[in-house]
Parts: sequence; structure tokens; C-alpha cells
Amino acid sequence: MSNLVFYPVVSVISIFLLGFSTFNLFKRRSIVEILLGVSVWTFIVLEIAKFSLIFELNFAQRVLGLGFCLLSIFWLITSISFLPQRLYALNRIVLSPFFAFLSLVFFFFWWIKPFFTSIATSGVIQLSKLARYFFVVGVFSLSITLSNFERSLYYLKTKYMRLLLVTAAIFLLPYIFLAVYAVIFGYITFKILLSTSLTTLAGGFLFLFLSQKEAFVSPLKEETAIHTSLVLFLIGGYLFFIGIFVKLFQLFGWNLKTLFSFLTAIFLFLVFLFLVFSSSFKERLRLFLLKNLSKQKYDWQKIWEEFTYKISLTTEWSKLKDTIEQAICKILGARFVKIFLFDENFSFEEEFSDWFIRYAEPLTLLEFMEKEFMHKYPQVYKFFKENDVDLIAP
Repeated sequence: MSNLVFYPVVSVISIFLLGFSTFNLFKRRSIVEILLGVSVWTFIVLEIAKFSLIFELNFAQRVLGLGFCLLSIFWLITSISFLPQRLYALNRIVLSPFFAFLSLVFFFFWWIKPFFTSIATSGVIQLSKLARYFFVVGVFSLSITLSNFERSLYYLKTKYMRLLLVTAAIFLLPYIFLAVYAVIFGYITFKILLSTSLTTLAGGFLFLFLSQKEAFVSPLKEETAIHTSLVLFLIGGYLFFIGIFVKLFQLFGWNLKTLFSFLTAIFLFLVFLFLVFSSSFKERLRLFLLKNLSKQKYDWQKIWEEFTYKISLTTEWSKLKDTIEQAICKILGARFVKIFLFDENFSFEEEFSDWFIRYAEPLTLLEFMEKEFMHKYPQVYKFFKENDVDLIAP
């Protein structure tokens, strides 16, 4: 490996460049930008693995498997967060979470037994059969990730999204080709693996520029990102602890069937507790049954009676406002509603205020961005962001 002395330098530069670039993202306290930063850190893990392989360190194979697993998981979660709401339901709800879950399952198996069985002196990394299945999942996962970013750009035509798509393509395309190569031949040549460090370095410079810009992320998208991340992290934590128990059982020579029966019982019990005590789940189930199985979806007379009774109990504007917001939430089935009262002068630009009154329709943040109003009406954009509003109505 004497002819590979150039690659450790590239890996070290990439590690410091990517680490520095993600610093700005973590400071902004936006869940989507934090996820993007964590996704970039998966390349840092992979570069550490390559550096370790060059110097033939013992833990190199495990770190490499960890990097590949995390690469599929975090980039998929991040790409979902940029997709438009109420569109591409198949990608958002089914395909992306499914392949992220499969990557978590492979992460569980990696914890028990590494994919990469041996590294020959000829510079070829031999792959187990399980590793080849993993790279099949990897091809689909990374391809769906790029597709999600491309579809986000189609609906949100901003310079940030264009740069993000180009950066993601430079980062991920070499690993898609690497995964295809691994599936076809059953091994990875050392030079092909290390050559991905060059594209990672190129993507790192682009990402350094991208990290200086603030991403446009609607509150509903952040909620989607949080929900998806929590679900996958909980499943991942569960599988991680299963891996620890399996290792302990193997170490003491105990029966693994007893272990899996025990863990399955615990899992089902936790699911039962969630269904019983989760108020949000019961509320969603109630709304679903009301909307889809009831002959009359809403008893408007009862709703009106309850509403008029509640507002008659107070004269304080703050309490009255809360009552109205709760009533609208219940009628629309929304998570939250905010009411803002203005005098004759809106806290928006005058031109936008005149247009909005004539428009006389609800306006979503996504539609606001699609009309390229962000730079034309910065006060409106500031109102959206500061108040966590996704839709405004006159």
C-alpha cells in the first residue's frame, strides 16, 4: 500500500473540512439542518474507516460497516424532510422509511457480525453474502435520496435547493456506483473505495459554501423530520440493545430462542402501553373514525352550542382567543391554529397586503416560496418563520 500514501492526506483534509462545515448547521437549532449535519458526519465516519484501512487497524472493518449503514439511514431521513407536504406520499410514507428501516436491520446484523469478512493482501475487500444484500438496499436507498432532493427542487426552486441537490449528487453518486460494483462482483477493490475520498473532498468544498446559507424549512417539514427520526431512532435503539443481548448470550453460551422470545414479549408490551396511554394516537383514531365511518361527519349544532357556551364564559381576549383557536382546530382536525389581529396596517409590506386582500384565499408557506416572494417580501417571510406558521388566511 506504499502507492496509497496520498489518500490519508485527502481523508484527513475531508474530515476537518466536513467537521468545520457542519458547525454552522448545529448552531441554528433547526432539526432539518441538524439532520443534514449528521448526514454529512456519516462521510466523516467513512473517511476514518478508509484511513484505518490504509494503516491496517483492527477496528477498520467495523467502522466501515457502521459508516455505510449510517449513510443510508440519515440521508434518507434528511431527504424526506425537504419533500413538499401532501405530495409524494408513496416516497414519504412508504419507500423512504421502509429502506431506512432495512438499513437499521442491517445495522443490527453488523453489530453481531461484520459484513466485510477479510481484506486480502492484494488490496481487495471480500464481502459476505449478507454484505451484497446490504449493498442492494444501499443502491435503492441512495437513489431514492437523490430522487427526493430532485423532487424538492422541482417544487421549491431556490438557489439553496439547487446547491443542495448538486452537493448531494457529488457526495452520493460515487457510493451508488460503489454499491453496484459490490453487488455485481462480490468484492470492492481498495483503490475504488479510496477514490471516493476525492469526490467527498470536492463535495466538502461545496458543502462549506452551502452551510453558510440558511435553509428554508417549514414548521410542518420539521415536524415530519422529528416524527420520522424519532421512530427510526427508537427502532434503531431497540435493535442495538438486542445486539448487545445477543452478544452476551453468545458469550455465556445461553439459548438464543429464549432471548428472542423475551425481547419479543417486551416489544409487544411496549406497543400495548403506547396504544393505551398515547393521547395523540387515540385522538387521531377518533378523528379517523369520525371522518370515515360516521354518517354525519360533524354535528354542527352541537359544535356551535359548545363554542358559544365557552366564549360566553370569559371576556378576556387571551382566553377568548384560545377558545376560538381550539374550536377551529377541532373543526379542521388541525394540530394547532394561531389567530393574529391587525389594525388597519398589516405588519407586512403594503404591496403584499393589498395583493393578499384581493387574493382572498389561504396562502401556504410553500406557495409563498414557489411564487418567489421570499426576497420580494422579507417581512412576510419573517412573519412566517417567527410565528411557526405554515398557512395564513385573510
